Amino acid sequence: IFEGGELARELDAVLMAPGTPFWGSALFAQKGKVLFAKGYGLQDHQRVAMGPHSIVDIGGLARIFTVAVALQLQAQAKWTLDDGVGRALGAVPKDKTTVTLRQLARHTSGLPAEVAFAGGAADARRTAVDAILAATLVDVPGRAMHASPRNDNLLAAAIELASGDNFEVAVQKQIG
Repeated sequence: IFEGGELARELDAVLMAPGTPFWGSALFAQKGKVLFAKGYGLQDHQRVAMGPHSIVDIGGLARIFTVAVALQLQAQAKWTLDDGVGRALGAVPKDKTTVTLRQLARHTSGLPAEVAFAGGAADARRTAVDAILAATLVDVPGRAMHASPRNDNLLAAAIELASGDNFEVAVQKQIG
């Protein structure tokens, strides 16, 4: 979307400047009207292009909403945080059977910080979940904290399955 004239073109030029590649989505709005929205880079870091409607974690803020919705679902008796991820996600590899939703929320699951999940444009959630579950743990589940956005990815996928809504809709319904 390019309705911002010269300012939008200048913003685009800055974000595409050689030597300083920007990865993410950019939005410029004025008085409630979107004047510029564009994605840069690859949302799966390999093949799927970032677009203006791609969902990305903004500085860890999505984590707060993910945990809040997980707690709401517990309050509604959809699960307990001590349930294994297999209850929420279905079959999981043997080394992940002891990982709990609480460990995902606390980042004590032992999941690695980085996992590549390319090629998931048609069903990004399933592709990401499969790749994360296939990753080798960096620690025994529950032993120590290892900050990893993959914990939040799995918890968000579990929220989608438990709520029957995509993550954005689930957040809006649960915490408005």
